[in-house]
Amino acid sequence: MPKSIPPELERIREDARRALGPVFPVSESTSADRDFLFTAKRSEASRDLPPYYLIYFVLVDLLGFKNLGQFEKIS
Repeated sequence: MPKSIPPELERIREDARRALGPVFPVSESTSADRDFLFTAKRSEASRDLPPYYLIYFVLVDLLGFKNLGQFEKIS
């Protein structure tokens, strides 16, 4: 039997989705240049992001985005 999600957690998830705006998990229609992971460069804006583990928590644990491994995250 699946666990039921407490209403307060669902409200927090909705608040997080609203705060993030148009951020979507990877899907069949997601594409990137073949060498993107090896040629990508860090942007200045990424230096203002919260610590990586907080971003991981929000995207993977809270919102259920799929964890594609250590090499798929780009800052």
